[in-house]
Amino acid sequence: HPYFLLDACNQALMRLFVLPAWIHTGSKITLRAPLLVGQSIEMKTIPIDKWERKGHQFIRLYIAMLVGGEVVAEIEHTAIFRIAS
Repeated sequence: HPYFLLDACNQALMRLFVLPAWIHTGSKITLRAPLLVGQSIEMKTIPIDKWERKGHQFIRLYIAMLVGGEVVAEIEHTAIFRIAS
């Protein structure tokens, strides 16, 4: 279910950065192969962009999910990490 993919992305964001609060603004998921229950999934996370818009600070992560060394899912995960004051 897509919820579990996005929850894993949220956990990756929180492991990379100490954020008091953040707002998920969007994700683009590309599935390359089925993800099956019980598979061991490796995640690689790379911050790829950071910008400001209307005073809000945004970050975009590239997250690859691998099974057996092969990419099975790619996600671009975007969040506001600092809200305009």
